Amino acid sequence: MVDTHTRRRSPTWLLKVLVSTTAGLLAVAAVLSVVTYKLATRAVRLQDVSVAQRQALLEESNKIAPSIYQPFPLAGPMLFYHMTPFTRYENKFDTFTTNELGFRAVATSPKPEGVKRIVVVGDSWTFGSGVKKEDTFTSLLESLLNRNAHRWQVYNFGIPGWNTGNEIAALQTYFSRVMPDAVVFCTTSNDIDDAYGIWNGRLMNRGFNSGSLFRHSYAFESRWIRVFKSLQAEVDALAARRGPSLVYFLAEWRKLAPYYAKAADFRVPTSSCPVDISTRNTG
Repeated sequence: MVDTHTRRRSPTWLLKVLVSTTAGLLAVAAVLSVVTYKLATRAVRLQDVSVAQRQALLEESNKIAPSIYQPFPLAGPMLFYHMTPFTRYENKFDTFTTNELGFRAVATSPKPEGVKRIVVVGDSWTFGSGVKKEDTFTSLLESLLNRNAHRWQVYNFGIPGWNTGNEIAALQTYFSRVMPDAVVFCTTSNDIDDAYGIWNGRLMNRGFNSGSLFRHSYAFESRWIRVFKSLQAEVDALAARRGPSLVYFLAEWRKLAPYYAKAADFRVPTSSCPVDISTRNTG
């Protein structure tokens, strides 16, 4: 019979090695699990989506919206889509025809001699969804500037659904054709770099009113800071061309915008709508 007290015990160092190795493997497995989850569920950026996928998304959105839009890959993925040029559009609110670039605006070129052109870049609020052309704020601004016989054009560079990335890409693409003397950026609170995240191949609302969870808050803040930095870079580029610019916020954006401006070291002249019209039918 073998005496248990005479058995040889495993060296202490071997036990420590086994425990350390097991703990290390568990830690690696945990990290890999988190990384895999993040990659599997992350919101894909628009620039990550192929032309064919963007076309499919556009066709999907056209099922619930007028099929006046078409893919706009000219300047890369950030443009995504625009309105079909030379298209007559009719609804109960207004009837209008898009110009040669697909905007609800005057002909782009040539700009009449002696005319100063202000280009207003934005989304549906700038476009004036549900508003007659003469009642859009861009048309009202043009009338105001020309009441003393000054020659001004206020060019409406807004497309429903566009975000800040789309707007900047469009301005960069068509700057030489539009030839603005000044630019106004109309940033609204759903214009994060991708107003709609593409989640597992499907459109998913990512705006502030989409019921987002707390774990998304850091992502939203980081994205908005990048948006303000991209605006700053575009304003600096315009300044290098001796082009003045202004960022004009919708009224409901007045309280949040200063926070992101400070976080992004935003040094751009800004103004905001003096009346909260966010609940009215103005696009």
